[in-house]
Amino acid sequence: MIIKKSPEDFVVTEKTKLNLNPAGRYSYFLMEKKNITTLDAARQVSRHLNVPLRLVNYAGTKDKHAITKQAISVYGCKERNDLVISENLKIYYIGQGNERLNLGDLEGNYFTITVRGLSQNQLSALPEQAEMQIENYFDEQRFSSRNFEIGLAILKKDWKRVGEILGIKDNVSNNIRRLNKKILLFYLTSVQSFVFNELLAGYVRKNARKTYEVRYSLGRFVFSEEGMPDINLPMVGFGTEMSEDISCILEKLDLSPRDFVLRSLPGMSQEGYERKAFINTKIKFSVNEDYAVLDFFMPKGSYATIAVKKIFRSAPGSG
Repeated sequence: MIIKKSPEDFVVTEKTKLNLNPAGRYSYFLMEKKNITTLDAARQVSRHLNVPLRLVNYAGTKDKHAITKQAISVYGCKERNDLVISENLKIYYIGQGNERLNLGDLEGNYFTITVRGLSQNQLSALPEQAEMQIENYFDEQRFSSRNFEIGLAILKKDWKRVGEILGIKDNVSNNIRRLNKKILLFYLTSVQSFVFNELLAGYVRKNARKTYEVRYSLGRFVFSEEGMPDINLPMVGFGTEMSEDISCILEKLDLSPRDFVLRSLPGMSQEGYERKAFINTKIKFSVNEDYAVLDFFMPKGSYATIAVKKIFRSAPGSG
């Protein structure tokens, strides 16, 4: 099974509600990118529009190896036209408004995913459409580029290790404050995400009658073959009510909830909250001679690649 053989095989369209006001101070654009990260795209937009990067904001990060479309807000921008910034980056003017886009402001994303390398048995078994319950795991994208290792070292206040990984030689605890806050947040939340994955895998193992597993870089995704109750599980942080399962996972990481309080990094302390353990979606399948196209919507924070892994019971490769 192969996904992302080309960017055209993985198309993401963000669903975001914008409140337009012609007198607003923020300019909204639809940003269409291909084969670049959201942060790199924002950097290019800031340079092209001659505004600081901190004034270019978006509601969610999108896959690099894909074609993605999402809204951005730019403060104090006089541009009112569509622009081709590079071969792989275009922005289309939407209008003005009074509100900056912040991470999490989106409703979710529509996905069109082409899955290649399927057997005839796999293709013939696919329905025209299906209602599916998907375990709400965090996928590899959350843990890439050593995010988890860096986040764990920061939470342990192991500044020597952080410096070794990031190439910071002196005064690491102070110099790390100069990192882009969104990048720093990715490091820290990757640890919370791993703990959530472990809690969810454990819950499915204990409560589902029939399960199957798919490996990923930090462990195993455990999927149920039957419907499960809609429950929430904790994203562990300071203030999280402890349970035996949480204590066991944190003990293996040599962490405690108070480690998520980061006084040396103002604004970066991670408070505990809850996340849905399962999400429900309707998937439409278009079957071709040797590939299938999947169309579906996922709410914000949920990973389409987890749905693919559940459907085909394996981790996809890439072309």
